Amino acid sequence: MKSPIDGPHRHVGKPGELADTNLFPLTNRPEVVSGLLRGRELGGPSSRISSQNRLFNLLTTEFDDAHRACDLFDEFLQQETYNKSFCLKLLGVARQGTGIHWSIRRLATLMLEHQILRIHPDNLDDFDFLLAHLNLKQAPGVSHCVVGSVLREGYSATNLGRFVPEFRRKLERLNRVHDGIRGRSTTEAALIDFIEVSRQDCRLSHKLFAESRP
Repeated sequence: MKSPIDGPHRHVGKPGELADTNLFPLTNRPEVVSGLLRGRELGGPSSRISSQNRLFNLLTTEFDDAHRACDLFDEFLQQETYNKSFCLKLLGVARQGTGIHWSIRRLATLMLEHQILRIHPDNLDDFDFLLAHLNLKQAPGVSHCVVGSVLREGYSATNLGRFVPEFRRKLERLNRVHDGIRGRSTTEAALIDFIEVSRQDCRLSHKLFAESRP
């Protein structure tokens, strides 16, 4: 089912770089909430997401709940490696059936895919942990297989060691989007591309949303 979209993308501001180099935690300051940068304008597609103010300013054009989107992106762009606790947070957001806009849940799901791709292919313990939380395993532990239903989805094995490479390859089909996320140096164009892709079904969507589609 096609998901509701918060609104068509609108380019904001004129091309130009900002001197700010750091993202700052989201606060309730009026200048942050209004998304204003005094005396400066949001940069063009090639500029860097280099301040929390500018990030919020961009997200207000893309999400009804810009505060929650900004909170997720602020933490997401800080992650240089796989972060188990952040993945649990993303799982909670993606699965929350009430109180969170559908577009935010989809955004959290794509962020989760990005985090999973940060796990080293040989780290079966971390894959086992996440697959169990995705209900793809009936019991935790690397010696336990994933559920047999994955075979109907095109996987060739349920053994964890054989399943993980195939699982990663399916997620890697969106590498063009994931490769554009480069922490604090992510360009606005790459961020917008990530947001647009999040509005579509991704590999994990049916695992997380099966019981709560709008």
